[in-house]
Amino acid sequence: MGFLEGLFGRKEQPKQEAKIAPKESSPDARPWEPAVVSKYLSGRNYGFVVRDAGGDDLFVHQTTLARCGLATLTDGQKVDVRWGKSPTKPGKFEVTDIRAK
Repeated sequence: MGFLEGLFGRKEQPKQEAKIAPKESSPDARPWEPAVVSKYLSGRNYGFVVRDAGGDDLFVHQTTLARCGLATLTDGQKVDVRWGKSPTKPGKFEVTDIRAK
């Protein structure tokens, strides 16, 4: 009998690790889409990509690159992206995942 069990009459429950769902399972997750880097400003740690399907430029930040294992991008580089709503800019969209081709 453990201390807490004797004190409160119940067994201590083992701690469970918090499960964090990957971004792919979020309601805003989209499938991988081909895109091209339209402009990347390495000195400012951000840039923009254009999806092959068209539409507005998508913002991409250095932190997204680092999380996806990329160091930098070059203008004209072909990539695959997933994108979603920007958490900081209402009505805007940004790259959530990126991989080089």
